[in-house]
Amino acid sequence: ARMASGCACGGSSWSREESLGITLTVLGGMHYGYNLAIPAVAAKGIAASLGLHIDEGYLTSITLLGALLGSPLAGAVAETSGRRMSTILGESLSVLGAVACSLASSPTTLAVTRFVVGLGVGFCTLCKPLYISETVLSDRRGTVLALFAPSVAVGILIAEATPLLLPAGAA
Repeated sequence: ARMASGCACGGSSWSREESLGITLTVLGGMHYGYNLAIPAVAAKGIAASLGLHIDEGYLTSITLLGALLGSPLAGAVAETSGRRMSTILGESLSVLGAVACSLASSPTTLAVTRFVVGLGVGFCTLCKPLYISETVLSDRRGTVLALFAPSVAVGILIAEATPLLLPAGAA
């Protein structure tokens, strides 16, 4: 049964679950794009604060390795605990990893925390589309999922624009 509330797109009302699917798709894509791009943006500042040379490619690769391993792990968790719980776990890993990254005082700690962020990204990249496939009507699913790719680009853009939002010399 369709709910009267929800976004009105194309002349028909979208249910609350479908609206949530759109939100998860957009935020999930931005989450993915941001977490891939931010190591390259922040590498110089991180290196300066730790007094070391840190290769941004290394930080991005560690994040991708976490995502690569996080996705199949998320599938197992989603089967036993559900898509919602897997998404919550993935977002929790991402947030905890990001907080730990900000506290890292060595390249090893930074690599481990970026790996944890990657696990969270892997969880969310798998579980959010699963959730969408279960909540959005089949005739609208493609439209909703098509929002993912441009959302990744927006996430990358936000990461790349971050230094512009900081005071001069802070990036």
